[in-house]
Amino acid sequence: MMLRRFALSPLQKLLYGSFVFFCLVWGLELLRRGLPGYLVVDWPNCHEGDWLADWRGAQLFRIGMSPFTQEGLNAMGHATNPFGHAPPAPFVFLLFADFPKALMAELAALSGWMILPIHIYLTTKELKFPAPVATAFVATAAVITTMWMHYNFIVIQSSELIAFLYVLAWRSLRRRMDVRLYPGLMIVMLLAARRFRAFLAASAVFVGVAMYMTSVYGIHGWIQFATNQGPISDNWMGNLQNSSLYGLVPRVLAPFSSDTVSVLPKFKAIAIVISIGLVALSVLVCWGPTKRAKHADPSAIDLPFVLFSLLSAFLNAWAWEHYFCLIVQPMFVLLAVYWRSFHATLREFCDNLCSVRKLLVVAAVSAFAIGMLFFLARVLSVNYWTRGQFGLLWRTYHLPFYYKQLHVMEAATFGPWIVMIALSFGALLFSWRLRPAVRSDERNA
Repeated sequence: MMLRRFALSPLQKLLYGSFVFFCLVWGLELLRRGLPGYLVVDWPNCHEGDWLADWRGAQLFRIGMSPFTQEGLNAMGHATNPFGHAPPAPFVFLLFADFPKALMAELAALSGWMILPIHIYLTTKELKFPAPVATAFVATAAVITTMWMHYNFIVIQSSELIAFLYVLAWRSLRRRMDVRLYPGLMIVMLLAARRFRAFLAASAVFVGVAMYMTSVYGIHGWIQFATNQGPISDNWMGNLQNSSLYGLVPRVLAPFSSDTVSVLPKFKAIAIVISIGLVALSVLVCWGPTKRAKHADPSAIDLPFVLFSLLSAFLNAWAWEHYFCLIVQPMFVLLAVYWRSFHATLREFCDNLCSVRKLLVVAAVSAFAIGMLFFLARVLSVNYWTRGQFGLLWRTYHLPFYYKQLHVMEAATFGPWIVMIALSFGALLFSWRLRPAVRSDERNA
């Protein structure tokens, strides 16, 4: 049974070997281009945001202090910067609270590197991509060359870890297992999917961690956290780097702003209404597939999971460049869904089981979707820092060229989320024809 994969024709062996060779050569070339930017980092003096801020919070927890007090902020060295994360956030770093800063920073940053190839390999293996090791190698190398992965590394962000946890959660749902790795909006997906045990387990874990951290930070920590969100959102929501819906609405309604847009209350209200509508529509279109996933075909959870994982970032108050780590797994899933739907329809047509019209419709939809996915892969390789440069040039000289280029970069900022969400909705609406891949163990059975 295990040797069946090697029972290939000479032409198939040649194509398979050529594909592996291409992945190896191109992956090495991409690594040659991208790796130098990661090799020189001043870890003792690196940026203390997000993960390192949570690490500082864990250090305070160990000595009975709270980062939500001025005394705690002074001890962290962040006297003028409020602690912007929820009280449970530092829990992850309690085991590492005694590490020196340089070691903690390097360990946290390198963890994204170590997780990324596993993240992509598990995805390609689950979806039965050809040569998953070679595919994961070249895809990992391509991601490493991007500006947003480099940003994730040098400012020590957690986006790749979150993306990896999403992959583990997706695999567990495909196996009807209840793994407690469902942050944010994914809880809504569990309810829509009627996975009540997973919902209760994830909720219990969150409540347990929250109560443990509250035992030191106190209820005041939650009150101060809620209070801090207003100034933080006012400062960052209208930033040019914010690619979430709450950054998109002000950009559309105030198109002549070159840097930070003042987020008016009406902008927030419009974004909230759109968010509620998108979540409601998502629950509606996912109702059938999640029901089928629970009772008949576990792989039917693919598209609902992809859609809600994308919305969990796009409907956030802000989404920075490094959030694109969350797009990697959905891209592979959508590529597999659209390609296999066309392949299955073509086989049915050859067996006289479907009409020419159906074949042409599926072929057109699949070709468009796959073309958009490859175009997005190119867009994701753009250097997004040039947005600020074009904004500065347009603000200084007011030349139409700079204004046009600024909007092109804005489209590259928001486009990946919008296109991926649209393709996910399209796949769900065409679910009568688009077939997600079954697991390899089910296929062998």
